[in-house]
Amino acid sequence: MNRGRIHSLAAYHHRPSDVEHWLVAEADRLASGHDRRRDEDDEDHPGHFRQVALQSVFWRLGIDGQGAPPPAPAWLPGPLTVSDGFLPLKEFDRAGVEGAWGGLAKALVAEAQELNLSALSPTLAVQVVAGLSERFLSFMPASAVDRPDVSLHDHVAVTAALACAAYRYHRLSDSLTEGAIRDRQQEKYRFLVGSLSGIQDFIFTLPDEQRGGLARTYRAKSFYLSVLTEAVAWKLLSAAGLPAVNCVMSAGGRFVILADATAETLDVLRRTARELQRWFIEHHLGMLRLNLSLDLTARGADLLGGHFRDVYGGIERQAEGAKVRGMTAWLREGTTWQPERFLHTSQNVREMLRQWAQRAQKLGRQLPRAAMYGLFERREDADVGLLDEPVECLGLWLQLGGEDRWPHAERAVLAVAVSESASRPAWMPYRPVANYVCRLTKDDCDFLLDFRAQQAEPAQLPAGGVGPAEAGIAEEPRVGDTATFEHLAVLARRRSADGPRGQAMLACLKADVDRLGLLLSQGFGSDVSFARVASASRLLDVFFKGHLTSRLQEKASRYRCVYTVFAGGDDLMLIGSWHVMFELAAELRRWLDGLSGANPAVSLSAALVLSRPRTPPSHLARLAEEQLDHAKQAGRNRIAALGRVLTWEQFETALAMGRRLDEMLRAPKEAEGLRLNTSFVYRLLQYARSAGRVHEALKEGRDVPVGDLTWRSHFLYDLRRNVESSLGSHPTDRQQRDLRWLKELMYPGMRAEDMNLAPLILGATYALYLNRGACE
Repeated sequence: MNRGRIHSLAAYHHRPSDVEHWLVAEADRLASGHDRRRDEDDEDHPGHFRQVALQSVFWRLGIDGQGAPPPAPAWLPGPLTVSDGFLPLKEFDRAGVEGAWGGLAKALVAEAQELNLSALSPTLAVQVVAGLSERFLSFMPASAVDRPDVSLHDHVAVTAALACAAYRYHRLSDSLTEGAIRDRQQEKYRFLVGSLSGIQDFIFTLPDEQRGGLARTYRAKSFYLSVLTEAVAWKLLSAAGLPAVNCVMSAGGRFVILADATAETLDVLRRTARELQRWFIEHHLGMLRLNLSLDLTARGADLLGGHFRDVYGGIERQAEGAKVRGMTAWLREGTTWQPERFLHTSQNVREMLRQWAQRAQKLGRQLPRAAMYGLFERREDADVGLLDEPVECLGLWLQLGGEDRWPHAERAVLAVAVSESASRPAWMPYRPVANYVCRLTKDDCDFLLDFRAQQAEPAQLPAGGVGPAEAGIAEEPRVGDTATFEHLAVLARRRSADGPRGQAMLACLKADVDRLGLLLSQGFGSDVSFARVASASRLLDVFFKGHLTSRLQEKASRYRCVYTVFAGGDDLMLIGSWHVMFELAAELRRWLDGLSGANPAVSLSAALVLSRPRTPPSHLARLAEEQLDHAKQAGRNRIAALGRVLTWEQFETALAMGRRLDEMLRAPKEAEGLRLNTSFVYRLLQYARSAGRVHEALKEGRDVPVGDLTWRSHFLYDLRRNVESSLGSHPTDRQQRDLRWLKELMYPGMRAEDMNLAPLILGATYALYLNRGACE
């Protein structure tokens, strides 16, 4: 490794003097999308570059004039973290920005000095340097002159990818000259767009005979898919003679590789793609499919002056086209269909499912203990680790490391730490993995055992409740065990003075960012650039994989009773205790607002589906997908729950109503506030539904149901007889406030169309489920 030459390329590419300097200089300009200029829109731009903080790349993102109000949220200089410091600050002191650089520089130097890159293969060495860059340059602006919303890490990563692709193009085309390098009209770059299809089928389809260990199986399969995506990318990069940095985007099962546009490279990529397709057919029989497109090429000019929006639009179209074509690339050779490839007889689907169930059980059992994972070319290098047998993955071998069993990571082609705090070799880069699982505490175990004892007899079950057989807690739970879905359902019940109360149910949360492809291609306007889009894609992936997981792992987290099925890219699917998932959905949207500076253009659509403990998660996933479609069809930026679609503001209102009703339902006799029983809240729910049906009938010009017309008088009578009369002649101030609030929920003088019916219906249902089985 020529350290002097590396220093020269990094330090002097702004004043290039030879072809290698020009390769880096040209890549630097193409990555930024323009020759650097001052951000003329920022009137408050500080003159001192050390006071410039990295702004959120999502802040000005928008279509048709959308965007967040000032000030721009920004990060203080510091190492990348997925915990509290991941979300940008709305307010900060510029002097504090300047003072933070010293600490960041010292930490970077200290960690860099511990590295011994000469002990690693070139493949690993590049990954280690890229990991160091991501850790220390992710919260540093690439420029203090332009709009400071692209991190230095994302800029240098894209710059490196462009330089590598250009070098290979000019070397293979025998044109490594200054003039050819500066020529922006030649098609030098090729974008490979890849993704996996059939993900949910692969995760949720199990052999008929499998009954237990479902959570462990889903966890293993979800993790395997993320590793498989990395293995596909590595195979293509290796074939094209490119380093890891040329995988310029990788999130949510999709990746984009930047290669050179030479015929030689295209030929080797096509051969490699056919080999990959063969492996997928042989090992997954079409259930899990690889979609690849190699057709998109670009000139340097296409990356400048806002033209990258067309390139990114092409990437989106290529990704969709590859999905539509499916396995055509495998079934056809050139223009000729290959009949023998339509049937594959090496094994049947049932046998494949059984093999995968056994493999997933072993992998899923060790994943919670894993501090790192590695992919190895030679099986013997992967023999040591947490797994007794490494998992074959595209001809590579997956092994986990942790505790006292560490593989020979320095021999891997890919080695990644999956925990920020894990003990690991100093050189190993960290990458968040969405593998959170709930571990049973002593309190959890005591509660589960009490449930098993108290609910043993059918006669003791509350209405709508479940017994230990259905709840799946026949075996004694142990502290430290991974909570099963059945455990999570039972833990949805709450302790109270008169015994446990609440419905033992699960909820599935599915959510994704609205119109992300359109936002990234069109939302930056003339400031769109390769690095800016790459930065937004990476940050969203870290948000869903890392920050969300960190929130779930916090001590005393309200959201610990959750299981991550998958999370990454711009979407997620979680299963957990039902009311925890309701609260988490609202919090997730607030966290996303924190990342974007409450930019209305960056919105989230979500769905919540409730179920009994033994409902197959595959069924839950399908229902959640259907409800998510309803939320999007209703206008996006909404959540579907309990058969209704609400705006996020309505959902927050519903939860607030539900909490307040719950407080009244749980109030002791001596409470200062209003005390309700479940019968009244149930009738309140029926009044709200009647009012809703009246409103819908009038709006659609239908006959109004006669039975529903009495909701006003019945509500007023019920309120006076069963609530007001119980207060006596001297109600407390709190009781009077609570009574006014109840009246305002459905004031009889108001029209149904003016009432907040959807939040009231959801809120009342929420409160009733929280108190199911309580003593009246």
